[in-house]
Amino acid sequence: MAIKTKWVTEDCFSNEDQLSAAIFRHFDKEYPELRGLYVLNFNNPKDAKQGNALLGQGLRAGHPDASVFLPIFKCSIAGLFLEYKMSKTGITSPKQKVQHKRLKSVGYVVVIITSLEQFKFVIDSYIKKYHQNL
Repeated sequence: MAIKTKWVTEDCFSNEDQLSAAIFRHFDKEYPELRGLYVLNFNNPKDAKQGNALLGQGLRAGHPDASVFLPIFKCSIAGLFLEYKMSKTGITSPKQKVQHKRLKSVGYVVVIITSLEQFKFVIDSYIKKYHQNL
């Protein structure tokens, strides 16, 4: 009898919520002085009714999952947006591609994150670059 298994990241997270929680804990632990500059964007409505309500409140389809409000002015970087994906391929929807392109066009960096280890590398590199350019 074949056993059905769900694909998980190398960090053993079975969904984006678990990955997001681990990332949040890591950020607050490693960078307490920057607490409040990493923000999760609650943009995944439970159903169409909630989705429509959130759209009326300013939700934008395709907006990344999280934001790091830490500009690197000398490099003309306005901040960092993170899109969480459970697949190593990091496949984004057409609406996400449009929104990511829009954000990049005004100076933001957008990165697809598929694991906690990848996040650690990206955020450590980004914050190092930030400190180098103060």
